[in-house]
Parts: sequence; structure tokens; C-alpha cells
Amino acid sequence: MKNTTTLFAQILVCTLTLLALFSVPEIHASMPAQLGKQAFQDDPKDGLRDCFLRFQEDMIKYEKGELKSADDVFDLMQAPEYINRDRRFTYLLKAARRLFLVTQTLIFDYETDIPDAPADMDTTEVTLYTEDRTAVTFKLVKSAKGIWLFSSETLDSPEILQIYKKLRSRYEKLTRLDMEGDTYDVNLMSPYRTMLTLRAGVMGLYGFNLDTAALTLDLSEIRPAFREALGRTLAVRLYRILHFESPLDVEQLSADPQTETLPVFLVEPGFGAVTMHVVEDENGIKAWKFTPKSLDIVRKTYDDNVLNILAEGDNPFIGEHLPVDILMDDFIQSRFPFLENEIFGVDAWKYVIFLLLLLSTPLLLWIAKKTGNTLMRFLRPRAKSSLDEVPNNRLSVPLMLLAGIYLWIFAFMPLITSEDNAASILQALYVVLVLAKVWLITTVVWIATRWIAANTTSRTAGTITLVVGQVLRIIIIVVGLINIASLFGQDSTRVLAALGIGGVAIALASKNTVENIFGTMMIVVTRPFAIGHFIIINDIEGEVEHVGLRSTTIRTFYNSLVTVPNSHFITSPVDNMGKRKYRRFKTTIGVAYDTPPEKLVAFTEGLRELAHTHPQIDSSRIYINVYDFGASTIDILVYLHLLVANREEELTVRERFILDAIYLADMLNVEYAFPTQTLYMRKEEIPNHEDFGGERRGAVLGREAVSMLLNRHKADVENVSYQNNEEESGVSEESSTD
Repeated sequence: MKNTTTLFAQILVCTLTLLALFSVPEIHASMPAQLGKQAFQDDPKDGLRDCFLRFQEDMIKYEKGELKSADDVFDLMQAPEYINRDRRFTYLLKAARRLFLVTQTLIFDYETDIPDAPADMDTTEVTLYTEDRTAVTFKLVKSAKGIWLFSSETLDSPEILQIYKKLRSRYEKLTRLDMEGDTYDVNLMSPYRTMLTLRAGVMGLYGFNLDTAALTLDLSEIRPAFREALGRTLAVRLYRILHFESPLDVEQLSADPQTETLPVFLVEPGFGAVTMHVVEDENGIKAWKFTPKSLDIVRKTYDDNVLNILAEGDNPFIGEHLPVDILMDDFIQSRFPFLENEIFGVDAWKYVIFLLLLLSTPLLLWIAKKTGNTLMRFLRPRAKSSLDEVPNNRLSVPLMLLAGIYLWIFAFMPLITSEDNAASILQALYVVLVLAKVWLITTVVWIATRWIAANTTSRTAGTITLVVGQVLRIIIIVVGLINIASLFGQDSTRVLAALGIGGVAIALASKNTVENIFGTMMIVVTRPFAIGHFIIINDIEGEVEHVGLRSTTIRTFYNSLVTVPNSHFITSPVDNMGKRKYRRFKTTIGVAYDTPPEKLVAFTEGLRELAHTHPQIDSSRIYINVYDFGASTIDILVYLHLLVANREEELTVRERFILDAIYLADMLNVEYAFPTQTLYMRKEEIPNHEDFGGERRGAVLGREAVSMLLNRHKADVENVSYQNNEEESGVSEESSTD
């Protein structure tokens, strides 16, 4: 119990140290010097070895298309003198590919089989051997710059040419899909090539990386969600164990793809043997890979092997561009080995991770919440009221969930190679992660489309933006479902096929839904209306508020909300009142039959002048004339076109014109007739109307009456303004007195 208490105290003391050093990207430079040297030099700098390494690395990059030209390869080759400039590129490229194929099939170790470069000589020979112990001699020369090159004699060597011809047909048969027989992955076509690929990927040689190294592992028994990340970690750990603990030399491995002898790299008592087997993928391509049983042995014995290597004085922490979980594990084992002790059956460093997780989660959630709220406060005033009703947590909640899930996945990833239950927890976290991503992305799309629609000058463009946003959200949800299915090992093509079949079945079962979708497409393509337009369809009239994938909502004059299926817009005519350039105003004014003609002319001329002087009435399309003899009135037709943007402005202009017409009639003493018949039973004198002096004189009087009417309006406005100023000055005087 005392040891446990002491260990807990050490954990708490080291927690702050880990927080400060957790983000250190590379730990190899800080390793203690007493850890010793590794078994052999993984990056030989000797001139001869460097020549072989650089040549193979540059050839791999060139074949993969990562080199723009082959000049880097040609710089390591001495062209014969008889090759002119025109033939130089073709000759050197053929020679380089021939030399590369031969060196790839040789079994050798760079440290032991390639001798040191002679210090006092400009030429030397290197002899390597094939699997059947056939000797192959390479002649190298030193250039004027002191760099070792493959000599022209090597490029024209009959010995190398003979081996190349023998290997060419064999390699073509094993690596080309259009050839009969078995097809192998070039980099994994034999135990020897697979081991070289693992080493090159972990050590970063020949342009390979950890993803390439993970291809040497049979990950079929690992959950699909973790194959990518866990494959890199297991590749590093496997190579470290084989590099220091395996008694099997690389040159002992077979280079024959069809060998029946399985290599045994290491035998762990109580666990089994680390070995390889042939795996065939869905395309029929075969490859030699380390067995799942071997990976399980690595996962269970890695910590013990590292302790053994450290006890022998070697540095086991080799590798380039290591993942974060490897770096963290190396850091703990090299700096705080006591954290590897178990507490209640669990390594102490795992408690440290859990403690750091508990401390950092609230802080990260607070940062995510503040970020979401800040973004909403930034967007809301720029969205022209389209986001006024959207709460801040509409963005901050999915952002908090996503940040928290990422943190927990990052914390649990190092546990997956040592704890069996961590894989199940991680898979659940990955499912929640996909859902959080879908939630956040759909929310961002929803907010962005509303913001774009609010800031666009065209209502039609804004409507299309909103519809496109809905389609994007559906696509994002489908992609999320596919990702969740892939976490459980389901092929995305099969999921898409299932969704396609399900879509057809749903379409057949719901004919109206399909029609509504086509109606939505018609609205987007033909653009018969947009949000905010006043439309009439099937006796329904009102302003369009929302256009969805299935239906469109219309706000009527009664403030009710009518939902119209989009399929109606395919077959029913749509009267879009919102697209009118002008709004027509047509009415009839009836005056009494006893109105003299001069007054009729004055009144109609005054009405025309009213229309001409109003800025929101189209002056080129004014039709005001004495129109007809009604049953009890003389009818004056008023036909105007109003330059207004919406219904409110239209009603305001109509009201102003009607009131001005009443004022004008009162000024000219023109009597409006009632639409009734009046029977007079008594005798009355005929009204004595003033003589205007003819029609022309009447027209002049009508225009003068309008001028007086406009002056009256102006005086009324000035009077109101004067009264307001008087009231404000009186209030100011009272305030100063107080």
C-alpha cells in the first residue's frame, strides 16, 4: 500500500511535467546517452552505401512520379563515351531500370555486405549475391566532385544484362494483371521484399513512409475504423522487435514469391511465432504479409521487449516521422519508466492520461462554446435579420461535441494497442464523431445559406441558395451514414447500392413524394417565384415564406400559413405578382349627372396633374378620362401604373391618390354621386353653377386647383414640423428650469 501511495505521488508530480513536454515533436534528440547504439546504422553515410541507397530511393520516386525528371538518377551513373547527347536519356533510363531490377532481387545488408569506400582509390568493386548465391559485381568510380557513381562498365555489364533478362519475364508474370498466373504486389512479392518494405517505411528510406510499412501487415482481424492509425503503430513496434530481438537475418529470407518455406522471425514462449503468409485482396493481387497472430504477439510483448533492449544498453526508439502515440509511449518509457508499473492491473501512465483528460475537457469545451458564440455574434448583424431567431447554441453545441470527441479519441488512441476494451470504446467514439461532424457541417451549411440568401440582391438567387443548401444537407447526411457503415467494415459501394435500391423502393411506394421532388427541381430550374414574392396559385394568394424539398409555405392576408406541395407547381399556373415591374391601379370615379362639362374637364385634368406629379406613378402610362354614362353617374376611368416594390407601398400610393382626388373634388365643387337612384317628388330649382368660360379655361382652372392643393399639402407639412419644433423647445425650457 505504501508503494502504491508513493507511486500516486510520483504521478501527480509528473503530471505538470508531462503537460509541458507532451507536445515535444521529436524525442530522439533528448534520449540519454547511456542508452547505447542500435544494432547497425540505419542511414549509412559511407560513399558506396550512399550511392546504392540514393539510387534505389530516386528510382522509386521516379517510378511513382514524384520526380519531375530523371536527372537525379542519372547523376549517379557514368554514361559511356560512345553515347551521344541525343541517345543519352534513353540509354541511361533503360540502364537505370535494368540496374534497379537487379539490385532489388539481391539479398544483402548495406552495413556488412557493402565495404567501406577506399580512401586512396578512384575505382572499386562491390560483389553481391542472388538467392542462389550467384555473384554479381558492380564497378563504381569516383567523380570529380568526390561522389561515387556506377561506372559505364557496370551499365554495359553482360553479367547484369543476363540476370536482367532472366528476371524480366519472371517479374512481368508476377506483377502484371494482363498476364496469366498469379499476380503479386511488387513491394510485397516475397518475404525478403516485404521485410525490406517494412524497414524502408519505418526508417523513411527510398521515399517510403509509415503508411507503406503498414501495408506489410495483415490487418484483416482489426476493426476497419482503426486499421489506418493502428497499422502505423504496429509497423513501428514490429520492426523494433525484429530489428533487435530476431535471430533471423534479412539475407536468410527467400526472394521467391512462390516459396513454401514460411519465415520464423521470432518465437515468444507462451504466445507463438512471428511469421508471414500470403494474402490475396479483392482484386486478386497477392502479397506476403505478417500474420494477425504475429501482430497480436507484438501488441502483448512489446513493453517487455523494450525493457530487454534497454537493459542490453541499446536504443530501441528508432523510426522516422513517428505517430503521436508512439512518441508519447517512447517519452514515458525513456523519461518516466516507473509509470509502466501497474496499479490495480492497469499501467500507471494510463491514470495520468485519464487525469489529463479530465482536466483538459472542461477547458476545451469552454473554448469551443466561446468560439461558437463569437461566430454567431459576428454573423447575426450581417445577416439582415435572417439569423435573429437562431440561438447561439445552434453552432456552439455541435462544436463543443466535436472538440470533446476529438480530445477523447486522441487520449484513447494510445490505449488501443494495450487494452482490449479500448477498441470498443474508440469505435463508439468514432460513431459519435461522425454524427458530430454531420451535425456541425449541416448547421454551418444552414447558417451559411441563410446568410448568403439574406445578403444577395436577387430574391430568386436567394431562394435557389436555400434549396441548394437543403440538398447539400441531405448529401452530407448520406455521406455520414456511409462513413458509419465503413466503421463496421461495410463497403461504401455496397452502402450506396443499398441506398439506391431503397430509394427506388421508396419512390415506387410514394409517388407523390417523387412528384414533389420534381416540383422542387422545376422551381430551381425555371425560377417561377422566389421567397418574398406575392403569388396566386389555385385560389391561394399570399407571400412566399419558405421553399422546401417537398412543399412551399405561403403567408396569406389572413396571416395564416398555407403549405402547398411542390408537385402543384408542375401542373398549375402560377401568377407571380411579385415580379411585376408596375402595379396596376384601376378604378372608376362617379360624379353627378348635373356636373357641367367645364367642371368635368377641370376635374379630369386635375386628376392627371396629380398622377404626373407623384414620383411613384409612371407618367408615361397615365389614362384618366371621362369614360362612360353610368346608371346614376358620369364615370371617369382612372388607370395608373405604380412604381412600387411591395404591397405596403402600393396601398400607400393608392391612399394618397384617392385622398387627393377627394380634396380636388371639394376644391372644384364637384359632387360625387351615390350608386343609387333617387326619385324627387318635389320641384326644385336647378343649381346655378358658375360659368368657367369654356373647356380650355376649365382645364387651366383644374391645373391651378391642383397647384393650390399641393401648396396646401406643403403648408400642412410645414405646420406639423413647426408644431413639433415648438413642442421640443418647450420641453427643453422646462428641463432647463427644473
